[in-house]
Amino acid sequence: MRKIVTNFISLYFLVSLIVFLSNNTGAYFTDSGNTTSNDFSAICWASPSATILSSPVDNTNINSTNVIFDWVATISSCPIATITYNFQIYSDIGLSTLLAQSGFASNLVYTYNSIPEGEHWWRVQAKDQFNNLSNSATYHLVVDRTAPLEASLSISGSYTKAVEEKLANGDFGTGDLNGWTKAGNVQVLTSDSIDTPLSVITPVNSTRMVRIGNTEDMGNMVWENRLMQSFANGAKSLSVHYNFFSKEIIGYDEPGFLIRLNGQEIFRKNGLNSDGLTAINTGWSDYYYDLSNQTGSSTNLALYAGNTGDNLGQSWVYIDKVSTYFVTAPEHATYTLSGFDNPGGSGIDHYEYRIDGGNPTLYSGPFGGLGSTLAVNGSHTIQYYSVDKAGNNGPIKTVSVMTDVTPPSSILDLAVLSIDINMVTLSWTAPGNDGISGRATSYDVRYTTTNITNDTDFNAAIKVEKILAPQTGGTTETLEILGLNPNTTYYFAIKAFDEAPNTSPLSNIPSATTLDGSAVNSGDIIINELMWMGSSKSTADEWLELRNMTDHDITLSGFKIKKFDGATYVDMVTIPTTIPAKSIPTHGYFLVSNYAPGSVNTTLKAGIIPDTSLVVDTAIELSNTALQLQLTDSSDNSLDVAWKYTENVTEGIHDSVNNYYYSMERTGIPSDGSDPKYLTWYTCIDTTSHDDFFTTGLSSDERGTPGFANRSENEPLSHQLLLARPIATPSVAPTLILLQPTVSLNTSYDKKTVSFSIQNISEYSKLSYELTYNAFNSAKGMLGSDIDISSQTKFEKVGLDLATCSGGVCTYDQEVKNFKLIITLTDKHGKESKLENNL
Repeated sequence: MRKIVTNFISLYFLVSLIVFLSNNTGAYFTDSGNTTSNDFSAICWASPSATILSSPVDNTNINSTNVIFDWVATISSCPIATITYNFQIYSDIGLSTLLAQSGFASNLVYTYNSIPEGEHWWRVQAKDQFNNLSNSATYHLVVDRTAPLEASLSISGSYTKAVEEKLANGDFGTGDLNGWTKAGNVQVLTSDSIDTPLSVITPVNSTRMVRIGNTEDMGNMVWENRLMQSFANGAKSLSVHYNFFSKEIIGYDEPGFLIRLNGQEIFRKNGLNSDGLTAINTGWSDYYYDLSNQTGSSTNLALYAGNTGDNLGQSWVYIDKVSTYFVTAPEHATYTLSGFDNPGGSGIDHYEYRIDGGNPTLYSGPFGGLGSTLAVNGSHTIQYYSVDKAGNNGPIKTVSVMTDVTPPSSILDLAVLSIDINMVTLSWTAPGNDGISGRATSYDVRYTTTNITNDTDFNAAIKVEKILAPQTGGTTETLEILGLNPNTTYYFAIKAFDEAPNTSPLSNIPSATTLDGSAVNSGDIIINELMWMGSSKSTADEWLELRNMTDHDITLSGFKIKKFDGATYVDMVTIPTTIPAKSIPTHGYFLVSNYAPGSVNTTLKAGIIPDTSLVVDTAIELSNTALQLQLTDSSDNSLDVAWKYTENVTEGIHDSVNNYYYSMERTGIPSDGSDPKYLTWYTCIDTTSHDDFFTTGLSSDERGTPGFANRSENEPLSHQLLLARPIATPSVAPTLILLQPTVSLNTSYDKKTVSFSIQNISEYSKLSYELTYNAFNSAKGMLGSDIDISSQTKFEKVGLDLATCSGGVCTYDQEVKNFKLIITLTDKHGKESKLENNL
């Protein structure tokens, strides 16, 4: 047995030696010394050489649907080896996810039909008949058949802004007002007709237009009809295409059409000097505005149209395109292209552009500037697109460029018109756009207590916010500078800008010394914001905000917020004397709320303004109808008044059906806040304010800016109409004893409900009412008879549904209008009196 094993082991080593010699000599072994052949067929143990890949080469980007892969035939050190190849392609660099393989065959090419887009890694395996295997190198391939995203064009000068569309539904192409907020009479139309003169108006830039205001409804006021949208900052320019119509005689109602950005009036059109019956129009016109200096995360745009002073000579406007995809630029501006490919794409390779239809140019860096085609005054066109590494062209973008080379002329007649304790009124002549002609876009007014001698001094001075839009060149302008210190000398200067923007030279520098007075004066602190309706959590979740209009901190110890009860002011909140004392910082804000932010009773978000607030635990009681507040100092001197007791609250939104709770905010130029006719209040519509200041995750929509600067200052009128603001309000209560009944009538924001109230009815015992209106041109109405009002001073009906109900299901009326309310009052002697109110 041992001999057999020994012989077997010897035979094993002999065969191994033969195979070894065969692999290293390239031949098989033969015992030629014997007459009988003892041949052994050798097995090749060496793997074939690694296959060399040909195409696509490593790191190729390709946009083909069918891709041909090929490689070079390899060799083996074994002369009897027969080599076959297996193509493999993977979707990951670790070669764990196989997309396809060919199987071993003699082919040196593989065609992958309908290859998916994305990153791929491919290799080729070589194998002989003895299963000796080798792998080639792994090549990277990107298949990208998707065009890159739109290229971006930005403009650099003293600013860098992108040319991009920030507005939603700016051409009203969805057939509705998606993306916009409206108030009053705002309608999307494909065409419209007017009677005098008989004509049909159609849009020219798009298939739809929006009409702001009513063509025939006399008394349709400008502050009632608004089209508003908040959009993200970053765009270079704004353009509005409009056609303004007016039957107004110049001098009676001004303006009829205006545009505001963040509470600053940037454009207005006044009555066009009609005869009061015939509509005169501007024709389709363009307005451009530079957005380079807009700061913050968003801008609030508001467009208004209607009357301001009387019920005659209606004004309205058509808008068929609002866009930020437009460029106004000075001659020195340069243009930069940038962009991104789609995620997973091959990446941007280069950009191409052409100017005014010229030859395509390969982009290598910023273009334009002085001496270029784009520096020539007038209109230009830039077309541009991106090309990715796979050869896909992005969409061609076309941008219109308006190059303006002439700045407004210098203002040399800036003068002090009047002086008060805490205010100086300036006047000057509007400089125009190009030199003295046309109309500039904006002003930069500054003041300081040291003289201004050059641009450096000007830039270091205090900038006046929220000032009026320039008027046509040659028009006299006026502006109040508020919040100044008593008995202090100030210097004033101004520059004008056009839409490019080009800047005028520095103006002359007048000075003025304010009058002697106390440290805090009327208008230094104002009531700036009111959440009069409460919130979705509680009607008592009310708050108000104060604003410091001065350049210095003001201590609030002993200051009072009072409410008017129909006869006198009564104390509502007294700011306590504390250590440290409650104060309101320079140009800052102070929140007074019933509940602490973050508590279970309020929707105010936790953590907002902890150091500039006061929680008063339900002391704030703001009437939804008879609202009037007064702010006084610790000596009961009146500093400000908010709203008017006899007027329904028309700003701010409380919509219980849709759970809307929008605050009412004061305009940037506050003027007299005691009367709606001064138009110094508006509704906060800023969409981002909900997430920034209120509890998220609720079904309600609260909006406002408690303790912070107002965001949606959609002011209805310019500063010129507000110069009549009283400098001081008497500390004694106003005489508001109502001897005659007064009726108010209003609808909800969405016109699903109607409410009315009648005050000063203590002398009457019974009341009947008849309320009629039109819906779909059909007459509708509701009645109330012989209602006992004995011993009441006020009667109201709130939230009457404008609906038709059957079987417990109500359908709200649409296109409701022409409200007419007739109140019949019966006194204690049986005598009847009738009052009427129309809406």
